[in-house]
Amino acid sequence: MILNKETSINRKAIFDRARKSMIFDIYFIDFGLSFFSEKAEDKAVDLHLLKEGLESKHYRIWEKCFKYALEAYKKEANKSSETLKRLEIVEKRGRYRARKGS
Repeated sequence: MILNKETSINRKAIFDRARKSMIFDIYFIDFGLSFFSEKAEDKAVDLHLLKEGLESKHYRIWEKCFKYALEAYKKEANKSSETLKRLEIVEKRGRYRARKGS
């Protein structure tokens, strides 16, 4: 997995706007701030940042988008269950919980 430390979803997502349905192909393209990692922790933090970016910029549809992203991740990623368990731990950390209230 290529991890990206840039939190702006708008810079990374290209939507196929030619489609008439609500389903879009999303591609993440940004290798300037990325690195390769097989660590569940690194992957979980990146998924958390994706969730935060969707929540802040696409607040009307973020839940559906993140749900689809997680479904695809479960299907395609190696050791996805390990990463998703780690995501639960990451989201319980104080620094991430504190943001919710601000």
